[in-house]
Amino acid sequence: MKIIYYLIIAMAMTISAMAQVSVGIQDGNGLSYSKMKVEDFAVFKKSTLIFVYGNEAQEDERKQLELALKGIWACTPYKVLSKDDAAGYKEKDNYFFFTLVHDKFFKDLQESNYYINDVNFVFCAKIKKKYKIIGTMYLGSQIEEESNLPINFKPGFLRGYFAYANSYFKDNKVTESGGMKNSAASDELLKELKTDTLYLSDYFLPQAGKTNGKASDKTPAEKIMAGYEFPYRFMKSQDLSDLIVKSEGGLNYLIYNGKPEQNGYEIQIYNSKKGEFVYSAWYKNTITALDFKDLAHRINTRK
Repeated sequence: MKIIYYLIIAMAMTISAMAQVSVGIQDGNGLSYSKMKVEDFAVFKKSTLIFVYGNEAQEDERKQLELALKGIWACTPYKVLSKDDAAGYKEKDNYFFFTLVHDKFFKDLQESNYYINDVNFVFCAKIKKKYKIIGTMYLGSQIEEESNLPINFKPGFLRGYFAYANSYFKDNKVTESGGMKNSAASDELLKELKTDTLYLSDYFLPQAGKTNGKASDKTPAEKIMAGYEFPYRFMKSQDLSDLIVKSEGGLNYLIYNGKPEQNGYEIQIYNSKKGEFVYSAWYKNTITALDFKDLAHRINTRK
């Protein structure tokens, strides 16, 4: 059973092979991005974002979206509607959509061939009577069999994605390449991992590379974190999502997105207290202990 989600808006986002969340108006070739013009931004701020779930039978997905958005999306009003109900807003002004990129709903909005690469969802807005991509969100290529949705489509992880996008949309800013920028602020947050626990979902452990191919009594988690000397905790994906939602003080968690089509994967660390991505890295082949050893080195070298 295929599940579909959407959203409508008056603005745009960057598409990057390295980005999990990007914001900025995309040109037709996907080669350049820009913020909205003053007059378009004024319309955008008065527009309503429509998040659309597949159909009325998929109440669990509607609830996940509502939980993910609650207290997070503040830059515009928003609605969570079924696909059928959202269709009635396509021709109306002052609405924008969050939509699954490969669905007919999104294709019907396009009036030109946009460059789409490595994104599951797009923010689509009507600007000067034409729909344009104003943002993208990549939740990974791993699809859960039961829900037929990306593995990271869970309220806790979505809250981080939406909070990050919201912070850029509200000020009409464009994200840097990769959906984050290296700065003194992110360095300072990364340094906190010397004492703060790094939370990880255990769904990527079966895909983790072997340690020199040698037999070991260590668990998969112990193997892959052998070179990471700081506090960490693996949890079931749903349990970690629930913890993120309930956490009042915020926490640091790692997001893993395998990309088989590119023979590689991306990891990012998100600080839910500050609402910032503090680390991003792209690796070829399969995730291994060496990657976390590299992460530990980067933490240690932050002053």
